[in-house]
Amino acid sequence: MSNPDRPSSANDAAPDIETGYYSERRPSVYFRLGIRNEEVGSVYPLHHARFRVDEAALKNGALTLVSAATMFLAGQWENSGAQ
Repeated sequence: MSNPDRPSSANDAAPDIETGYYSERRPSVYFRLGIRNEEVGSVYPLHHARFRVDEAALKNGALTLVSAATMFLAGQWENSGAQ
């Protein structure tokens, strides 16, 4: 069960099957973006008929992916302490 007082960990939900398959063959990373926002009605789980994304969260997801890609391409990933 999720605790709203702490960020969720990778162990809270498993990535999809394809991610596991590909990560066995190539170095991989899996990001999970939290989008729950009761103020905008973003409270239902993925695949629920009333699921909706808090679009403000998408900015954080895009910034995270751009930052990771930029660090990787600049060769900084190895020196960043990221695992």
